[in-house]
Formats: sequence, structure tokens, C-alpha cells
Amino acid sequence: LFFVLIYNSGSDIRVASDMKKQYKKLTESGYERIIGLRDIYPRSIIQKSKLQSELENVLPKGSIPINIVIAVMEVEAWFLAEYNHFLKIDPGLTPEQIQAMFGFNPQTDDMEQRPHPADDMKQIYNYVGKGYNKSEKQLNRLASHLDYEFIYMHLINSVPSLGEFVGYIDKFMISP
Repeated sequence: LFFVLIYNSGSDIRVASDMKKQYKKLTESGYERIIGLRDIYPRSIIQKSKLQSELENVLPKGSIPINIVIAVMEVEAWFLAEYNHFLKIDPGLTPEQIQAMFGFNPQTDDMEQRPHPADDMKQIYNYVGKGYNKSEKQLNRLASHLDYEFIYMHLINSVPSLGEFVGYIDKFMISP
């Protein structure tokens, strides 16, 4: 039996500082691992290494592992790469149709190279009369349409930041 606490910092710039502030309390409460997630955006992709270094210098060193994963450029790149869910939103949202309408193919292109994946999601969803604004209702809809088997079996190998995130979760799940 294990417990997972999901904490929303409300802003990417606060993720590392919130992790630092909460570390002692979480350790004392019996948590065994802390995993943070933040976007690179609004920084550019060429600043990823520098950002990673800055974040690691802020994180406390202690008795439980603490890691932070940087989603390239935004976590929405992961959702774009999981192109199967678009067909559940609307059967016309094939990778080919997305390419014709928006100039990229989520099945064949590297979604981590998209400059602003959240905007891409918004445009695709708006095209079929759906919204994407990160509200709880819309995020629940997205989560219910994702193909988790596809994510786990395929995307963790082709989307490096997603693979890193899932890897940390796997370490927790399979550790004794």
C-alpha cells in the first residue's frame, strides 16, 4: 500500500522552491520519494541544461530521493505525442488531418520540438469546438482519453522527458 500526494505549485517558477519548503514535512510524514515536474517554457530549449542545474542546486539533499523533471517545452508535448487521444475527442482528428490543418504531425514529428505545445493543444481542440484551458473539467476529459498503454509501451522511448518522469515513478513502484 502506498500513498501519492499531488501538489500543484500553480506556477513553474515555484516548483523547486515548493519542493524545498515541503521536503522536511514530507520526509517526516513518511513519504519515500519526491518527484517534481515543470515546463521549460517560457525559457528556450537551449537553456534546459542550465535550468536543470539551477533546479538541482535548489533541491535539498536528504534521506529520501528528490528529483525534478523538466518537460520539454511543456507537458502538453506529451499529450500531443499521445496522438490516439485526439480520435476520442473527435474521429476527424487524425494525425494526417492535424498535419493538414496545423502543419505538424503528432505521430511522426518530435513534439518536444514544438515551441508552445499548450497553444497547439488549444488550437486542435478549438478546431473541433472543444476547449483546452487547463480547467479541472477539461483536464479530466483529457486524462480519460489518454492511451496509457501506448504512453508506457511506446512514448517513454520516444519522448525523453516523459520517459524520465515515468522512470522515476517506476523506481518507486518496483522498489522493495
